[in-house]
Amino acid sequence: MNRGLSTEYESTMSTRTRFGLLWKRVWTSRRSTPGTGEEQPQHEPGTSTWTRFGLLWTRVWTSMCSSRSSTGGERPQPESSTPPCSTMTDGIQTSSASGPYPQHAEQEQGEEEKSGSEDQPQDGPSSSGSAQEEGKEETTEHQDKPQGDPSSPSSAQPQEEEGNHPSGDQPQDGSSSSSSAVTHTGKDEEIVIASIQAKEPALGLRRLPAGFYTVVRHSGHEWRTENKRSSVSDDVVEWRGSIPLPSDRSATVVLEVYASFEFQPMLGTGEHLRKLTITVDQLLDRSTRHVPFTIFPKNGDIVSPCSSILMAVKQRNGERSDSSASRVFGPVRSTTETLNELEDATNHGHSALSRYRKHGEKRDLEHSVAEFERALNHCPVDHPCRAAAQSNLAMAKFILCQVKDTIGSLEIPIRLYRDALAARPVGHTDRPSTLVELAAVHLARFKKQRDNVDGAQAEALLYEAMELSSTDSDENRAVSVMLQLYAGHRSGPDHTSGQSSVDSDSSSRLIDEDPWMLSTQLLKRFERHGDLADLQRAITLLQQLVRSVPVWDDGYCVGLGNLGTGLSLRFERLGELRDLEDAISTHRDAVHITPDGHPDKPRRLNNLGNSFITRFKRLGELRDLEDAISTHRDAIHLTPDGHPEKPGYLNNLGISFRARFERLGEPRDLEDAISTHRDAVYLTPHGRPDKPVRLNNLGLSCRDRFLRFGELRDLEDAISTHRDAVHLTPDGHPHKPGCLNNLGLSFITRFQCLGELRDLEDAISTQTDSVHLTPDGHPEKPGRLNNLGVSFITRFERLGELRDLEDAISTHRDAVHLTPDGHSDKPGNLNNLGLSFITRFECLGELRDLEDAISTYRDAVHLTLDGHPDKPVRLNNLGLSFRARFERLGELRDLEDGISTHSISKSRISCTVL
Repeated sequence: MNRGLSTEYESTMSTRTRFGLLWKRVWTSRRSTPGTGEEQPQHEPGTSTWTRFGLLWTRVWTSMCSSRSSTGGERPQPESSTPPCSTMTDGIQTSSASGPYPQHAEQEQGEEEKSGSEDQPQDGPSSSGSAQEEGKEETTEHQDKPQGDPSSPSSAQPQEEEGNHPSGDQPQDGSSSSSSAVTHTGKDEEIVIASIQAKEPALGLRRLPAGFYTVVRHSGHEWRTENKRSSVSDDVVEWRGSIPLPSDRSATVVLEVYASFEFQPMLGTGEHLRKLTITVDQLLDRSTRHVPFTIFPKNGDIVSPCSSILMAVKQRNGERSDSSASRVFGPVRSTTETLNELEDATNHGHSALSRYRKHGEKRDLEHSVAEFERALNHCPVDHPCRAAAQSNLAMAKFILCQVKDTIGSLEIPIRLYRDALAARPVGHTDRPSTLVELAAVHLARFKKQRDNVDGAQAEALLYEAMELSSTDSDENRAVSVMLQLYAGHRSGPDHTSGQSSVDSDSSSRLIDEDPWMLSTQLLKRFERHGDLADLQRAITLLQQLVRSVPVWDDGYCVGLGNLGTGLSLRFERLGELRDLEDAISTHRDAVHITPDGHPDKPRRLNNLGNSFITRFKRLGELRDLEDAISTHRDAIHLTPDGHPEKPGYLNNLGISFRARFERLGEPRDLEDAISTHRDAVYLTPHGRPDKPVRLNNLGLSCRDRFLRFGELRDLEDAISTHRDAVHLTPDGHPHKPGCLNNLGLSFITRFQCLGELRDLEDAISTQTDSVHLTPDGHPEKPGRLNNLGVSFITRFERLGELRDLEDAISTHRDAVHLTPDGHSDKPGNLNNLGLSFITRFECLGELRDLEDAISTYRDAVHLTLDGHPDKPVRLNNLGLSFRARFERLGELRDLEDGISTHSISKSRISCTVL
């Protein structure tokens, strides 16, 4: 089943269940009469029940539509253009006025000789300011707790206090007396809040939140939870820990929910969303019945943030748990603590912006701008919160420019966002949201002025944000929507649909303003659209930039890395070995110039290792393979634990181990490959776009171990892992064909082991999809055709349908024709074509097929390097063909050639065993 549809169904059912509870509550309120022992629900003055029900229905319908749009399946993530069994290159780098301003690029390369398996190497970004191979962030799974009947009785009606906060929503609750008449707990009894759940905290917000947190106050002190992200699939944030409550059950507790707009470090309190004042007795009653505090909008709002809050409260006898509170939650702070000038100005700015969101008064927006400007004035250049202050001011000024329709003033928020982005390098948790917000400003100016430079910059920023954010994040959802809007604007009457290169005038201006940015955009757009002109232009521009930058400048190494990336991409596209040699030389220079201890050293070592493995797969030189393993090991050794790029480096080292196992057959290399790939998968957070790539590579290694040792469990693990990789890869993603190819290989392997025809049919179906989804000219197409041909001939041997044999020969011919001379896959593809010819000869007796088989086998043996583990097999096949021709024609020469070839084959096997 499609996982996106499954998620949508669950989300929709959750909303409908909530709507059913709301309907039941309104219906109950209609039927309730005074004197029945049931307290009437609270309504706004002058608002009829049916009018209020209409607002509730509108709100629920809006929420259902939002759930559908946010859970309809993952979008394509441009984290890599590398299909499975490929090598990613150095992340694209670029420089800005303040230094290198890198972006991310990866390349695609692969090996599919005989088995046609496809590894997917991973690349980190090229510099601290680049889009990294993946962003490290905490991901927590949240589940909606089942909601109780809102009309159930409770002890009293909780109050949401507005005070100086902008929230004006009213929590709703039925009520009755509590079952307990005790007002104090026992001497040794402790009451604690164990968890807090906030439903739909981002609903109705006009700004992209970084996270959410809660504050609990009582007895003159407060506890603040950690800042956590929400999940767009269920729109629930949950905090766990222990917050002690007063022993007096009549004591008042205040709970507040806030939205934050940065993580590292957080500035001010953020935007206040909700405030509830409740008693300990109410909390215990609601927790026992598992009923949330449902909060409805006020002040004419149809939707507003945080629709319900559910708290789990526990009573503990004879034990205290202060350590849990201090470990999970923030330190206890006195409520009399005063804010400094910076925080005070920031909080006033958020409050004014929230009032503007609710009431639309321009004076509130202007007040917000003034307060955020005051906050920025309190942040010197080296202040850790300066980036947050710049982002806040940029957002307020952006909104003000839109309100006043002064698009020419958008240069101010763009400059502020760019300064903030420079202070939030790759690995910074706030970089994705800053990328999205900056892209929004560029898109707004593009919509008004139709300047293709703005469009290209917005597109590059959005794709980088997509690569860095989880598929279940608010940032990723915003990226998907904005890319759709940009596509719509591009296809409008003022812009030619399908335009794939930057307008020449705009490009000239961008070269003058920031040539590094242009080279980055050209490389990234080539990866997305495949326009060779973009790649050629990027390489030419980078060559000019490298020649013009002093060697001691950081931009020189950045330029070398990007130039190596461009040359590797051109090698993959055109197959010119000279480009690969130049790429290795360029990456090697970048590594040698980068001093030890430099943060970019591991990334550059990783990319050099990828170039070595690419050349090994093309030429088969064992020295390149050893250099790749050594270089990847150095990259990992220099990368600290917890670094977001480490899983990608581990993935690439695993690919190198597996390649050496395939070449030399040492079981230790296979075990190292599996162990390394498992670590890469384990360290990759759920929802990351890189997860399918790493699952795919782990599946390949598990299949290899089955082929070596015959443990069926390894094969089942391979199939399960490949299935996960396919399901997690969205349709249209460049990795999809490779994942399908490798799943098909696992199916055909299980068929060969167990003989179940269903596995053979699944293999052919899956591999056919893989071939059809692979564009012509793609370097992996020959390998995928080869694998499909093997499956066709296997089905012919099982069912005897001549059509399958003809399809096998046609498919293998295409694979050989598309494989460039000198490619290490060429001998294996020729060997399989020869097998198809000899099979048809045995079936139909046509001498021409036997001649073609001998000729093809000869070429396969001739192109196979001495010492290659498959050389004895190919010699043996050639010898069998000579014997078949001797039996058919009686030529003694064929018999002698057959004996000679078999003798050489046996000697090769003996040498291998020794």
